Amino acid sequence: MRLEYTDAEGNIVEVALGNTEVLIGRSPQCHVVLASPDVSRQHASIRLWGDDYVIKDLGSENGLYVNGQRVEIAVLRDGDVIRVGSCEIHVRQSISERAPSTVIREIESKMAHGKGFSTIMKEIVHEVEEKKKED
Repeated sequence: MRLEYTDAEGNIVEVALGNTEVLIGRSPQCHVVLASPDVSRQHASIRLWGDDYVIKDLGSENGLYVNGQRVEIAVLRDGDVIRVGSCEIHVRQSISERAPSTVIREIESKMAHGKGFSTIMKEIVHEVEEKKKED
């Protein structure tokens, strides 16, 4: 699985989930850095627990929401929307987990938003290589 969000400069950022903990927060030391004053320095963490990725609120002041519901801890699924402060993070399947028709629709969508085909293909190759390293 992977996380997808928009950074402070308006770039779409993807973070692959693996076997190590992923920290979400305002601190530059976090894996997912959200530059918003309503996000705690270390707001939440995601860990692999058995076969599931689990997100946990780390005692934030503004809370953690998954699909609009405030949670302390939740199992993440493809398509979930995480809200941390005023920021949204989307949970997506990895390229290798998706059907070819889904990948084609995603490429078409990214191209419609201004990304070039070769840039998208480089991102796909990078993601597949990262997945191989994890396995």
